[in-house]
Amino acid sequence: MKILVVTTWFPSHETPAQAPFNLEHAKAVQLRHDVSVVHVRLGSRLPAAAETYAGLPVQRVSSTPASRGRQCPCFEHC
Repeated sequence: MKILVVTTWFPSHETPAQAPFNLEHAKAVQLRHDVSVVHVRLGSRLPAAAETYAGLPVQRVSSTPASRGRQCPCFEHC
């Protein structure tokens, strides 16, 4: 089975101690399944990057969430 893990916390070569539990869970699932990780870097403007980390394929993407009032016109009154 193919599993896609989407998370805002995941270790990298620069920050190997960040969220080790997410890495451990993905590695455990990888024992029986094909696992890929999408690491969403909130508040970042870094370019997207693909790498292998601890034997897992990781796609790192940046996202800067809009404020509540800009997400949808229905929130303009809030």
